[in-house]
Amino acid sequence: MLLIPILPFVLLGDAFESSLLAGLKATTESGYAGLVLFALLAVDIFLPVPSSGVLTYAGSQIGLLSTVLWATLGLNVGCAIGYEFSRCVGPWVLKRLTSQVDRDVVDVFIGRWGGLVILVTRPLPILAEASVLIAGCGKLQRSIFYSLMTISNLLICIVYAAIGEWFGQNEYFGSIVLASLFLPLAATLLLKRIIQRTNQFKSHKSGPMA
Repeated sequence: MLLIPILPFVLLGDAFESSLLAGLKATTESGYAGLVLFALLAVDIFLPVPSSGVLTYAGSQIGLLSTVLWATLGLNVGCAIGYEFSRCVGPWVLKRLTSQVDRDVVDVFIGRWGGLVILVTRPLPILAEASVLIAGCGKLQRSIFYSLMTISNLLICIVYAAIGEWFGQNEYFGSIVLASLFLPLAATLLLKRIIQRTNQFKSHKSGPMA
């Protein structure tokens, strides 16, 4: 599931990258880039949208301020939908939309940082969405959730949009966009592997004593 957003880049390479950038550029020239950015990020909570890459590219096309405005609104709407939905539906949504490993990782964060897990996991694909759903399922206080969610989304948007604006004219910008996709993914995969190994070690260690 983690690999879905970047599979087209891996399988199709430069051809897919060029066609995607051309499509986004056409959207920008039509004047609807902000609305498209908003819509993409609003559904990111349920669909595998490569948000980091989208944010980086948007920063290069519509600038820092416009990207931050539309993207923060889109991410906030998506997070609010996921939070309220999971708050109403409960554990069912977690089992359908997240894996056990994802839930284990977020649980570790919650045990250490509590509600701050929203801030800690926000840059990490899949875990960011899982933390929102778990916060809703666990009925984390709304004032805490929305405050932390807004801050984290704003910070993420500023960082990626700034990268896009600063390096948008660079000849290696396509590689920079890909890096914005792969680096958060790599961090997530590494973190999940560490948590899995830790849990396996604890289970193995406690097994003979049971």
